[in-house]
Amino acid sequence: MTYDAGNLSHPVTTEEIEEFILRWEQSSASERANSQTFLNELCDILRVSRPDVTQADDNRNHYVFEKRVTFVEPGEPDKHGWVDLYKEGCFVLESKQGSEKKQPRAEQLYLVQQSKLKSGTATRGTTAWQAAMNRARVQAEAYA
Repeated sequence: MTYDAGNLSHPVTTEEIEEFILRWEQSSASERANSQTFLNELCDILRVSRPDVTQADDNRNHYVFEKRVTFVEPGEPDKHGWVDLYKEGCFVLESKQGSEKKQPRAEQLYLVQQSKLKSGTATRGTTAWQAAMNRARVQAEAYA
């Protein structure tokens, strides 16, 4: 699927939305590998601009991936972290990769026995998934 990121003015089609959902409901395994691609494509679907390129001068990073943040606690050394997606005055976003519970196809059984399938943070819709989402919310609130 190719998105027309250059033309944010034309309305999104039902087909584009359905293709986006189909593509991403298959994702699993690695938050780091999927997050920025997903968010860029989500921006395209929403017809909003993609995040800017991060600059060396952090004061100029108003809408970027991996925004550096510093936690200052009295009597403690400063700690640093990174917000997955940051838009000044609007939001912070922490990505978490989930997966659907799936049974492997017969031809995959040998591979499954050889190595565990990656499943991301947790299986979507489970108690573990809800707990992961709550932890992500707390993490994002700490960045805000």
